[in-house]
Amino acid sequence: MSYEDKQGWLSELKNVFEKSICLLKEKRYLAVFIGDRYNGGRYHFLSAGMANLLGSMGLTLKANLVWYDVSKSLHIYGYLY
Repeated sequence: MSYEDKQGWLSELKNVFEKSICLLKEKRYLAVFIGDRYNGGRYHFLSAGMANLLGSMGLTLKANLVWYDVSKSLHIYGYLY
């Protein structure tokens, strides 16, 4: 699926969350795997946008875990500077 902009992506994410949270039992969690990324020469904190979206829906982000994905190259920006 492709989105024209970040707002379109957040709108679709909201739809997914609305459909998902009604399926959760009381006091249960929804796990979401998301990756911040570069696009168009800019870094996008997608997890921050998701946290704000959850807050606007009356939900609370409980944790932001960093996972090491061996299939992706690590970038050390600013190294030696």
